[in-house]
Amino acid sequence: MASWDFISPNEPNPIEDRITGGEWEPPEFDDSETADSIQYFNMGGMQNDPATKWFYNRLGERTGIDVQPIEVPSKRANPKITTVLSSQAEEPAAIQIDRQMYMDFVEPGWIEPVDVLWNEAAYEYFPRAFQEEFVTDIDVTADEPHQYMSVAIAEGSVRNYRPDLLEELGFEPDFLKRPTWEDVREVCEEADSQDVEYYGHVWYGGGVRYPSYPWMLKVWSQGERVVQDGNVVFNSDAGVRALEWQVQLISDGLVPDVTQYGQGGPEDLFLGDRVVGYVGGSKMIPRALEQIGNPGEQYDLGLPAKHGDDGEHATFLGTDTLCINRFAPEAKKKAAMIYLDGARSAEASAREFTSEGNMPSNSYVWELDRVQEEAPFQEIPQAAIENAREGLWPRQIQTIEDALVPNLQAAWTEQKDPQTALDDAQTEVDAILQQN
Repeated sequence: MASWDFISPNEPNPIEDRITGGEWEPPEFDDSETADSIQYFNMGGMQNDPATKWFYNRLGERTGIDVQPIEVPSKRANPKITTVLSSQAEEPAAIQIDRQMYMDFVEPGWIEPVDVLWNEAAYEYFPRAFQEEFVTDIDVTADEPHQYMSVAIAEGSVRNYRPDLLEELGFEPDFLKRPTWEDVREVCEEADSQDVEYYGHVWYGGGVRYPSYPWMLKVWSQGERVVQDGNVVFNSDAGVRALEWQVQLISDGLVPDVTQYGQGGPEDLFLGDRVVGYVGGSKMIPRALEQIGNPGEQYDLGLPAKHGDDGEHATFLGTDTLCINRFAPEAKKKAAMIYLDGARSAEASAREFTSEGNMPSNSYVWELDRVQEEAPFQEIPQAAIENAREGLWPRQIQTIEDALVPNLQAAWTEQKDPQTALDDAQTEVDAILQQN
């Protein structure tokens, strides 16, 4: 593991000051030990990442470190990173990693621990999952738990909904701001009973990975978790209850055929005036404001539904982690460490939100004047990040795509009852992960 003696994490200012400052000031570091350039693995083209490109320039201005991006389409990113790390290649030094592959890359010892970037004060400004989930002892080369990531964005899911359609159905315009499961069903029933051309609700049901998200939200909204005592549990009582709720909406004809709507599907229905609301990402905000109407009138945000009065408005923590290649030269690792420090700053996170619509991972961003002036919505995105949950486990993508989603879809299409579907999913995940 790298020695981080080159950096003084609390100089010239404490870590928390660098996290909250309106302008990021890098920590003191020995530039004689630090490379003046690094390669950075970026998921997607830079034309779609103006905030990332801006931070490259800011890093160069303040540290002299030049970032050279390696642009790889998102759908090819995981195989490419696997090849790079498994071959112990020295470049790129800094890597953007899909959270669902995080454990797969940490477990074999391919990612460098970055504990020096974090202390209790630092964690206070970020979703609690950063400390509860991403700090792990799964690394086979380590003797104790470590933190292996930094981050720029942390996409907490929100409910995109139409206040005008709610009023048309006889509800208050804020009825779906902080709803329960029962509230969502009530809207669906009312839309079904009236002579309207739209549904009350829809979720991602098509594809191989997205269908897992709405089901997991329903589990978390009951205060339960998918990872329990180190095991992945799909067929818990909460899991079955969540799937039963979904299946009942389908069998009662209150939602469209969800299996026809994968990534992008609910968004198209929403923009086409075919559904009152759905739970998804905040990137809908600029599109909806442009195509639907004014904030709070024709378009608004709410939180995912909670289960009863004692449930949680749990949201899905969709974040790409920033990590350091364990096999990079020492000087490159040190430059990458400075990059990771700045990427999570309030300044960088604010730029992600105002220029790309990516939710800030850093909660202090909401205190900045430029965010308060430019952001049309603040209360719900902030609450979404505070309520964000994550479930991390090895071979997560494989278990979701091969075990969970096919069985969820079998239940939604009435090929299996919910209990059987999740029992079958559990049998498959147990075999993949060699649990029990």
